[in-house]
Amino acid sequence: MARVRDWLDTLSSAGVFNGSVLIAKEGRILLEGHCGFADTEGQVPLGESASFSLASVSKPFTGLAIMLLVHRARLGLDDVLARHIPELADYPGVTVRHLLHHTSGLPDHMWLADRYWDPGVTLTTADMIGLFVTHRPPARFAPGDRFEYSNTGYVLLSEIIARASGRPFVDFMAEEIFAPLGMNDSAAYNLTCPVCTLQCRATGMRRRFGCFGRRVASDMNYLDGVFGDGGIHASARDLLRWDAALREGTLIPTDAYEQAYTSGRLNNGTAIDYGFGWEIRPRHVVEHLGEWEGFATCCAGT
Repeated sequence: MARVRDWLDTLSSAGVFNGSVLIAKEGRILLEGHCGFADTEGQVPLGESASFSLASVSKPFTGLAIMLLVHRARLGLDDVLARHIPELADYPGVTVRHLLHHTSGLPDHMWLADRYWDPGVTLTTADMIGLFVTHRPPARFAPGDRFEYSNTGYVLLSEIIARASGRPFVDFMAEEIFAPLGMNDSAAYNLTCPVCTLQCRATGMRRRFGCFGRRVASDMNYLDGVFGDGGIHASARDLLRWDAALREGTLIPTDAYEQAYTSGRLNNGTAIDYGFGWEIRPRHVVEHLGEWEGFATCCAGT
């Protein structure tokens, strides 16, 4: 761990790393480091309460929320999409399971937005669904035939969570996951939220000229009006609390959640390296990476 800490110190001193790192084993922290600042002006040092946009590391949280509702019999993994979002009945055969596994065949909403949406207006989930209803882009393949990473699928999962629970996605995550686990530095937050309740939300940033130049904000854009594929903010300490809850079955029995760590299968029986929001790796490792605007994230465990 000393070598890792030295490496982080070197990167921080060189100005090429600004963020938090936490490594733990069986709940015991082996290394924790917070390098740099939460703001572009360099006035707010990063600490253990600093919350970062998780980008696509939000997807395991979306998967957990779906599993909670399945466990409570509020929805089924093989429910068709139109059962929960009838506006999308033009995409028959797509199930919740397909959305979780990135095998739905639905086209990418970012392409639709780039073509049909005003980038000066924040795109919400309702707006995204409206683009599909209005323009009816064809499916890329039959549900279950291929794996194709899909942010769209996870945005739709967040809407299914909201409709099945009868609560906005932001409230469901706060009341059913963050508050029960004591994740006080975590929230679902994007441009549709009137205020940010996080104590210290790190601003996304980049160097003006690659690794050089002054820091400039690179935080959110017009696509940051949807949830599910991203939008979760959390501190490193809160991710450790979340990991402990998954291991101990605090929110959902471990045997019920095991499906999240299990590789999905295509229609022809081929296994894919993806579960319910988790990338499945050799040696019983699961992880997810994220990158969006001024953030890059990774969460991995065994």
